[in-house]
This record gives sequence, structure tokens and C-alpha cells, in this order.
Amino acid sequence: TGNAPAATLASQLDRYPFRATTVNLTSSAGPTFSQEDCLTNQKLIGYGATVCVTPDGTRTFTGGWRTPDTNYDYIQMSTGAVFSDFADPEGTTVTGSLMGVDVVCSADVVAFRGLRQGGDTGCITIDDWVISFIRIDELN
Repeated sequence: TGNAPAATLASQLDRYPFRATTVNLTSSAGPTFSQEDCLTNQKLIGYGATVCVTPDGTRTFTGGWRTPDTNYDYIQMSTGAVFSDFADPEGTTVTGSLMGVDVVCSADVVAFRGLRQGGDTGCITIDDWVISFIRIDELN
């Protein structure tokens, strides 16, 4: 076992707080809801249903599959240590994190179907799918 490679395990039960969002969670009846009111659990990091590794092997990305699950389907990246998610640059998800599915990558770009949400009636959102990209050279 002395020559065994080190492994970074997913924090199976660790929950992480949500990020700030610009999605309006006010219902038509007037009350305003919090992220915790609308989401069942804080987010889990280190899980994904789709994965890609850059050709040079330096970065691994995960995302969801099909319709996003707000507990798991964050776009995440690892450079060999723990995974971390990205803040949604537009703040257009209830979680405040970049949500996406069907992640694929090349040496230069990570592409995925991203989620944008708009407020409708409190916790009920209008969901739009957009093709999203991350330029890998912008991550340095």
C-alpha cells in the first residue's frame, strides 16, 4: 500500500450553502421565499452524472444529465483535489451556482446545456435551457 496513489473522496454527507441569486422568489400573493424555502437541501459537491476530462488530464468537469436536480447538477471542476462549483455569473439560478447537464470538453472549451431560471410564482420558476461554454484559458 505504500505505493498506492492518493485519492480524493467525495464528501458524501457534507452540505454547502447556496450562493447569492438574482431570481425573484416573491409569490403573486406577496410573500417572499428564501432559497432554503424553495430547495430541499443545501447542495452536495463531488457528484455528477456526466463527466469529461481535458485531453491533457489536468482538469475534470462534472455536470448533470437531462433535467437538472438542484441537489447534484452543478457544473464542477477538479484539478486533482476536491471538486468545487462555479458561481453563476448572471445569478440566474435559484441556487446561485452554475447549473448544467451533458458536460463535454476539449483542450480549450467546456460545453454544456446550462440552466437559466426566472421568477414566476415564488418557488415556481420559468426554466430556460441555453448552450453554455467555459473557456479553459479564462480559469487560470
